[in-house]
Amino acid sequence: MKLLHRLFIPTVIILVPICIGMIIYRFLVAPVNISDSGISIDQSESHLSNDRQYNASVWMGAYNNKLFFTPHRKEGSKITTYQDWICQFDNGEICKLFRLKDYAKEIPTILAELNGNIIYVLHDPFSVCCLNLDTNANRVLYSDQDPGLILLSHVVINENDLLCPLPLKRQTEPTFLHVGNGGEIEISKEICGYELGDAEYIVYRGYDDQAERIICRKDGNSQELTLGGAERRSLIPTDYGILIHNEGGKDILYIIKQDGTVTKLFYANCLYSVTAVAVHREHVYLSLRRYLEYGPMEIGFKRSENDEMEGLYRINLLDGNIVKISDLFFDGLYIFDDTGIFACDEYCSIFKLGFDGEVIDTLLEVKH
Repeated sequence: MKLLHRLFIPTVIILVPICIGMIIYRFLVAPVNISDSGISIDQSESHLSNDRQYNASVWMGAYNNKLFFTPHRKEGSKITTYQDWICQFDNGEICKLFRLKDYAKEIPTILAELNGNIIYVLHDPFSVCCLNLDTNANRVLYSDQDPGLILLSHVVINENDLLCPLPLKRQTEPTFLHVGNGGEIEISKEICGYELGDAEYIVYRGYDDQAERIICRKDGNSQELTLGGAERRSLIPTDYGILIHNEGGKDILYIIKQDGTVTKLFYANCLYSVTAVAVHREHVYLSLRRYLEYGPMEIGFKRSENDEMEGLYRINLLDGNIVKISDLFFDGLYIFDDTGIFACDEYCSIFKLGFDGEVIDTLLEVKH
């Protein structure tokens, strides 16, 4: 009897925390529904706007006709069983491929997917790493012993490479890491941006705590563009000019034309806005949520119920025509081919949309 008693107590001590942990996990991890439809992607129309989804609850990428994703940890988003994992949609199932936290103590910031290589950044200590989707191999491309932060909007992303600014240390000039599509690296002191016509447009750090500046370099001279207020600014090259995504403000979207003229494409009267932008051929798709008044300190800003301006818009880059195509708000928009838009909402659900805004399929539904 004493033996049983001695065995029972340690067993209870071990099992009780496990049971409590399982109960907590069950309540914290949101249940999900998965679409049983297969997903095949033709990446012929993949666009650089996919790598500018800074507000998205879910990162998505496409490689070898497969869709990959990982939920971001952000305030308000739901925790799912896929948290911290690079996952793949495969024949109506979701496969967990790589657990990102196996590689680092912090959740990486993903910069881009280049030819099957996910390029991501760690901040403490600062490192630029490469995760290969074919081999599961993880490599550190650059590492610094000190922690450091970078402004994502300063990352220059092209079809086959990217230029990542390294953290600026005291009394040193800006330095950049050039990463090729095979993961090869080169250190550079030259800042660069996107060329258009006879000029180059570059994202520069803002003054104090202000948003980034957009600088036009032409004929050896530099000129700052005059833009409306914003929380963050980024450049998105298209076949019809360079888009300026003016996040957080009223003057949300501009386009720089071949001749250097800057035209405002989208305006929303508000105190603050949250937007996502994606490009397909001659159209830019913009999802908008806006805040019209101040709220309590813990909230910051308040939305208006049934705000008719919130939703998804399609803007023609040739004539500036704006059409609202959905009342739904998505915090991330990704376009990989001619079949539609992959979108995510604030709860980490993933949808397939048509180019007229209709929901074709709910690939991952996170209950909330």
